[in-house]
Amino acid sequence: MVEALDGTQVGTAYSTLQVQAGTERTGTLRTASTDAAESGGDTVSISEEGRQKAAGMASSGAGGSQSTEETDDSDELASLKEQIQNLREQIKEKQQEMEEIQQDASLDDEQRQQQVAMKMSEVSMLQSQLTELLDQKAKLEAASGDSGSSGGAAGVSINV
Repeated sequence: MVEALDGTQVGTAYSTLQVQAGTERTGTLRTASTDAAESGGDTVSISEEGRQKAAGMASSGAGGSQSTEETDDSDELASLKEQIQNLREQIKEKQQEMEEIQQDASLDDEQRQQQVAMKMSEVSMLQSQLTELLDQKAKLEAASGDSGSSGGAAGVSINV
């Protein structure tokens, strides 16, 4: 049974206590139990497992934006690595095409020079893009190496 503020018993209560990491909640839970009717409240003790879960919530709750940022950085890094790999493959393909053009006996010297120049221009453009992506990757890796040192809430105190 639950005891109202005026002392009357109003019914049975089922309660769920949710603790938000980094906060302190105080209050009195009053019940109409035969053993503790006059005690003014019940004492709640939190097990070590409960404290560990609260600490886990604190680190994922208070540091949630950092975790999201790290995930975003990780996704961006993975994307950059994929783009870098694609560019390297394209460069190899263009270089292979340039070799094939140089060995193509059906082309006269002028055609060969023009096509090789086009392929060289394409390779140069791809290498420039690759250099930019490698620079972005290095900056992202350096930035992600610096983050991760800040933490969440240190502890949780609950008085019920």
